[in-house]
Amino acid sequence: MARRSTRSLVAIAAALLLQPSVARAADTAAEAHDAVRARDYARAATLWTALAERGDRDARYQLGSLYRTGRGVPRDPGHAFQLWLAAAEAGDAHAQFGVAGLYASGWGVAPDRQQALRWYRAAAAQGHEGASARAVDLERTPLTLSPPARREAAAEHPVRRARPAPEPVPAADPLGWTERADATAYPGLSPLAIAAWRGEIAVVRALLAHAGELEARDDEGHTPLTRAAWQGHTEIVVLLLEAGANREARDSDGRTALYLAAAEDRTACATALLARGADPNTRDAAGTSALGSAIAHGNLELVTRLLASGADPATRDARADPLLCDAVARGRGDLVAALLGAGAGTSTRCGDGSIPLARAAAAGEVAIARALLAAGAAVDAATDAGNTPLMLSAAAGHAELVATLLQLGADPNARGHRRTTPLMFAAAAGHRDVVALLLARGGRVSARDESGMTAKALAAQAHHEAVAAQFE
Repeated sequence: MARRSTRSLVAIAAALLLQPSVARAADTAAEAHDAVRARDYARAATLWTALAERGDRDARYQLGSLYRTGRGVPRDPGHAFQLWLAAAEAGDAHAQFGVAGLYASGWGVAPDRQQALRWYRAAAAQGHEGASARAVDLERTPLTLSPPARREAAAEHPVRRARPAPEPVPAADPLGWTERADATAYPGLSPLAIAAWRGEIAVVRALLAHAGELEARDDEGHTPLTRAAWQGHTEIVVLLLEAGANREARDSDGRTALYLAAAEDRTACATALLARGADPNTRDAAGTSALGSAIAHGNLELVTRLLASGADPATRDARADPLLCDAVARGRGDLVAALLGAGAGTSTRCGDGSIPLARAAAAGEVAIARALLAAGAAVDAATDAGNTPLMLSAAAGHAELVATLLQLGADPNARGHRRTTPLMFAAAAGHRDVVALLLARGGRVSARDESGMTAKALAAQAHHEAVAAQFE
């Protein structure tokens, strides 16, 4: 048993190289909430998905919220509704309130006033603040005849003449709230904000022509401009800006119109804002930047536009990870090239103590490693744990990258954590081709780590007999 434990530890140490990691293994709701607070929505989505699949109603509600906004997952109104509905049916009051709102607004599901009332009342019965008032407001909204009711009315009065065209809506009420059943679906929003949110261009024009409330704030701190940008209504964004809207107005989470457009992957909208002077370095209250959001979406066009408009390529995300490290971790050579071209430094330290080249080496990203080296990265620069890119690529068995690094001058006998050499890493992990490359380039077989083990001894201890034979 002791021998097996020692063998396992050596193999793990060689393969992973004790590289610090920010990931935690426990799949818990608390961890997911921590990820959200750190704005790591992709991680939160992964954690909540696992919990939701086991029937956790809160996880379904939280995951639905991510799908509703497109944070960490693709924006999917229909899937958001299904997740919330499952949580609502399981008794989650927040989900019941949310489902009611979706039914009232027709977002992700066909509008259904009766279902909206049902779920508002269910949430109210559990003490949800605001649900009772929302239900009362919805009950007071005049109903229009549904299609079946209209057909029944026509059958009862077959000779009834067609109704004349409605009179134009007065400018003071361009949305015609007295005629619309969904007016209460947007509590706290001004008419201009509602029209901007819904993408109703004609109504926006009418409201602006009659002194609409350009900077009116709703309960979440949004202005009509931030609402329009969030939904990607580019033409409305332009109309509002031309009318004098404050392009740097922020909602309660510190998000400007440009930030929201980038966070929702609205390239055309973000481009329009940049062309009209929006700050390319905008961040939300947690420190996430528009550029970071564009990189998270893998949106090269928007990344390029932001950088061309003056976005700082050395920006760090909310976890203090430089965006260059993020682009490398995503394996996006095009984003790496864009950041390097804009002046991102190759020697910057990633949040986990590694460096961009080390991340590329561990992942076997040959093209990215070449780009970083061409931009000035030091081939033998070590991570905070003391390991060089060559050690990481050797431990992971990336033969092509090992050959590339050796060709560009990497030291085959450098010492890393616990005085381990690249040859020791490769031998302990059982990578025959990498061992052969290192031996051919002068890797010392007599070198010993701080425990006195040679590369051959490490290979034998891990039961890699074929690798150990290469040292004969």
